[in-house]
Amino acid sequence: QASNPFKTGYYNHVLGLWALQQRAPAMAARYFAKSAEASYPDAAFRYAISLTEAAATSREVSREDASKVWQALESDTTTAGIRTVAQDMQQVLSGSSPQQFADEKDDAFRYLLVRYRAASLEEKMLEKVFHTFSDNSYKALALHDLMQRYPALTGSWLEAQISALESQRETLSEAGRPYLDWILTLQKQRTQPESLTAPKVAALPELSVWHRHKKHYLLAAIARRAEQKAAAASHYNYLIHNPFYEEGFLAALQFRFPEESSMQAYQLLLDAIQSNPYSADLLKAYIRVSIANGLQSYAGEALQDLEKLLPPKEFAQFKETYATLVASTTPEF
Repeated sequence: QASNPFKTGYYNHVLGLWALQQRAPAMAARYFAKSAEASYPDAAFRYAISLTEAAATSREVSREDASKVWQALESDTTTAGIRTVAQDMQQVLSGSSPQQFADEKDDAFRYLLVRYRAASLEEKMLEKVFHTFSDNSYKALALHDLMQRYPALTGSWLEAQISALESQRETLSEAGRPYLDWILTLQKQRTQPESLTAPKVAALPELSVWHRHKKHYLLAAIARRAEQKAAAASHYNYLIHNPFYEEGFLAALQFRFPEESSMQAYQLLLDAIQSNPYSADLLKAYIRVSIANGLQSYAGEALQDLEKLLPPKEFAQFKETYATLVASTTPEF
């Protein structure tokens, strides 16, 4: 049955939706491309979305790649709504002035600008874009996505935006307030993790699969700080089964196997990078564990794959770490 074009398109479409749910857009794009080839309804549109998502977080796809697909979609579609979206997305992804677009467009467009161009915008420009939002609910959604994708992001402008939103909570819609709750939680995780409490974290809304996993991750960390090993183990047992939530998977792995030389840890990581081959964090961990287990040749092969996923500067830094690890485990004769 899978040889039937419609069935092939359907199966790949379902797999693409699942990959997007797991926040693996590069993988989703691969499935949607096959679905589009089989002329499955809406597959080309979802292919464009997944490429755009991947371009925002991965070196595997560029903004130019995604823009070309939107351009083709604009030409081919007979649906006015999709044509409008395609035109907007080309503007979002273009190299034109983001500030000009932010001034002229609506909040929905500004949200897309933050979601898909944040990594390429200077801090001052990003701050200016946030000042142009007229609806605080849209601003909360944009700020949430920014903190979710870039957990190390800091700056006085960011803290000011969070404080302003918190003081204007009553201006947010019912749909916007859960995102503010998550913003405040992510802020505390970064600045005051010890202030997070289990009841408050447990009460957070599960807005997506990611939020469900994040709750388990935070609750596990709270349990560990309180030396509640059984509670921590329960949360980590949940997290270790999903390599697409890398932060939780790696924390669970370290909890179960604190020694990197564990072959069980190696096997779990091997399975993880086969399931989620576009994760730089998983590849880094696999390389470390491979070296610790004396499997330098496997580590070297993984290093080549890692180079495709990391910016040159970040890869050069890890390569130095790699050389140090290899040298420390190589016996002297």
